[in-house]
Amino acid sequence: MSQKCELVLDYFNGHLTQTEREEFEQHLATCPECQEELMELHDLLGDVALVSEQASPPPEMKKRILENVFAEDVKPEKSTVTPIASKREVETSVSKNTASGKPWLTTLLAASLLLSLVGNGYLMMQKDEGVESVAEELKQPDTVVTLQPSDAAGSGYAALFQQEQALSVMIQTQDLPELNGNEVYQVWLLKDGAPIPAGDFTIDDQGKGYVFHNIQTALEDWDTIAITLEPQSGNELPEGEIHLSAGL
Repeated sequence: MSQKCELVLDYFNGHLTQTEREEFEQHLATCPECQEELMELHDLLGDVALVSEQASPPPEMKKRILENVFAEDVKPEKSTVTPIASKREVETSVSKNTASGKPWLTTLLAASLLLSLVGNGYLMMQKDEGVESVAEELKQPDTVVTLQPSDAAGSGYAALFQQEQALSVMIQTQDLPELNGNEVYQVWLLKDGAPIPAGDFTIDDQGKGYVFHNIQTALEDWDTIAITLEPQSGNELPEGEIHLSAGL
């Protein structure tokens, strides 16, 4: 693989300089592999890049993050999906949808999710060292899933990383309905319909939201991840409607 092929994600996210972009486009014209990967990214993510140009982390940090995320091959596993229920007895059928079944695209999604969180400051850390330590721990995701909407609004991705002491959950969403007052979007991990909270978040004026959450549990303990709209933060059980969900 040419070194130029490694620039597909940066090209897609608009992180190349004008000169680098022109050089990559010359390479792209003669590289079927890059053409296919770029088409896959556009098909999967549409016109919205997960990493905003205005909030990109420093190049040195981005390099370290990508080196960690791309350290090993991702091997997504198929699993059975369980319907989700909340206190309002809201049920939805969810299906697992990994990144087109292609390990390289799963890896790109994981890298994009992590860079989005770092670049936009949603890791809630004040120093670069803290961000880098998280990036070093979050090497390869054990699972990356596409979050499916219960209705027409909203989409997103979840990446889950099994650490020695905890399960790390990263969420990136877009096009979610506007929040009012103290409302938040709450992430839940479920097993046979029984939920535990796994972080909450608000969204910007474009419906985009991000969250990173550690929880003392194991990935195999859960079969579903879901996001509900809650009247306030800190709920131990869901009160609101399910907006996004996926099987694990």
